[in-house]
Formats: sequence, structure tokens, C-alpha cells
Amino acid sequence: MISSDNQPQHRTSSKLSAADFADFFRSKVQKIRTSTAGAPQPLIADRPAPPLSTFEPATEDEILTLIRTVPAKSCPLDPIRTWLLKRLSADIAPVICRLYNLSIETAIVPSSRKHARVQPLLKKPTLDPDTCCSYRPILNLSYISKLIERVVVKRFRAHVSDHSLFPVR
Repeated sequence: MISSDNQPQHRTSSKLSAADFADFFRSKVQKIRTSTAGAPQPLIADRPAPPLSTFEPATEDEILTLIRTVPAKSCPLDPIRTWLLKRLSADIAPVICRLYNLSIETAIVPSSRKHARVQPLLKKPTLDPDTCCSYRPILNLSYISKLIERVVVKRFRAHVSDHSLFPVR
């Protein structure tokens, strides 16, 4: 559904609670674990590659480019609106860069960056909104956490591409 301001509308259930969703998804994970418990361990072939033991530090220019190019999606966990963060990008990039570099150096991510919001979204508009199995959980991270995640992914992909038979896109 689309509202008059062209924003998607999400039907929600009036019968399901957060506890209902938590129980449903916990049960779903437990069923998967039980059904795969007797399966043989997968065979994973070792291949020569150096371990990824260090990450290259981020630069302020790299963070600034990310801030300017990453979509301005917001999450209720964001301390300020994303549009404002983008507007202050020249001032905030050094702080985010330092946060990333300290997290990588110390192997500690600040607890404030470990929070996420999980929201159940209806898989298809035709499904029954009063049945838990009609939903999929969507995880929302804060904008700054997403920026830090993108730097880590960039470093990881570069490492895998440098030491792989198949390039990573």
C-alpha cells in the first residue's frame, strides 16, 4: 500500500505482541538447530591464504565519501537525524574515523554501536497480518554503525579478492 505522501504503508497486526514474535522466531531457530543437529559437518577445503589479522586504518576522506554517498536512511537509534549528520559531514567525519580506528585497534566496539532495532515486516501484503509466520525480522542499525560496517566490509572484500581464485564483487 502507498499512502497519499507516497510512503509505503505496512499493515500490522492488532493481535500479535512483541512476545509473540520473540517466541515464534526463537522457536523457528530451535527447530532449525534440532533438524540439523545430526547432519554431518560440512567439508571445507583449506586453501593457502594469509589470515586477516589487521585492518587498514580509515581516513577522514574515506569516511567523508561514505557519509556523502550512503543513502540517508534513519533508524530510531540514531542520536541525530541522518540529513543533519550529512550536512555536518565535514565536522563529524573525523569523529567517525577515530571511532572506527579505535574500534579496530582495540578490537572493542562501543556498546552504543552494538544496539539494533528488530522490526517484523509483512513478507507480502496478501499474507495474514495476524500470523507470525507472515513476517520476516528486519534489523535496523544506527547510521554510524552502518558506516563503520561498510568500512569493515570494504577491508574484508579487498583481503578476500587479493587471496582468492574468484574475485569478490
